[in-house]
Amino acid sequence: MNYDNENKGTFSDEEQLLNTGQKLKIGTVLKQIIFAYRAGWRQFLVLSLLTIISLLGMAATEVIVFYSLPAAIILFLLSLASLYYLFRANAGIILLTRDLFEGRKRTVKESYHQTKGLAGTYFAVSLLYGLILILPAIGIGISYELIHNTAIKYGVIVLLAIPLVFLAARYSMAIPEAILLGTNREFKNSKLLVKGNFWQVLTVLIVAEGVIILLSQSLVQVSESNFGLATAILLVVIQMVFQVLTAPIYGIAPTILYLNLNERKQRIGLPSLNDEKLDGMEGEQK
Repeated sequence: MNYDNENKGTFSDEEQLLNTGQKLKIGTVLKQIIFAYRAGWRQFLVLSLLTIISLLGMAATEVIVFYSLPAAIILFLLSLASLYYLFRANAGIILLTRDLFEGRKRTVKESYHQTKGLAGTYFAVSLLYGLILILPAIGIGISYELIHNTAIKYGVIVLLAIPLVFLAARYSMAIPEAILLGTNREFKNSKLLVKGNFWQVLTVLIVAEGVIILLSQSLVQVSESNFGLATAILLVVIQMVFQVLTAPIYGIAPTILYLNLNERKQRIGLPSLNDEKLDGMEGEQK
């Protein structure tokens, strides 16, 4: 649907998005996610390795603390310091996905160099996103541990899962928006982008990320079973390899969704990613 200047003055941004009638095609978005991963898998895996350095350090600290407290403290501090590289690597995955989506190839060095100054942005927005989800998540955890009646336990978990997945999908565009545009309205814009395509966004996130989470949790539960030392070590290695291979999906999926939804904004004449870039370039030239 085309909107002339008169219509643009009478429709709000949300109404314009809803009135286009253009829904995301779930199959197309999933194919784009797979294509992005295949096209840049080497770069994604290197960035993924950077994201688990601090996590491995934290895990090792829990073991070393029983043998040497000073060594554990040093390793813990180093792990905290390496979080900076984790945030930059996650931002790099988002930027690399954007470049692949737009047909540009980047090396790991180029993708990582683009993240200069974005570690704080990624941390701040991720923290706010986590705080939005924390109440239903805590409720699910408490219900699982404290409710002994199986029917009641899983009934409560399902009820709490509804607001959790709703909020997760509604604000899933906030991190890509913050990294790609650097605005201070990422959560408001995420709400606007997802509205009208909520079920499509939720389905893509469940297929792309939910399945990985379930498989990862299954591996954790299996590794916690009583096995011999050799089997336990093998399971831990498998779990680590699985995490490295799948970690980029958590950045690729919402970024591909964001870029598709952003294109919808451009088609109906709302400010888009390209418009923001041009405005920024014009400002620098002035």
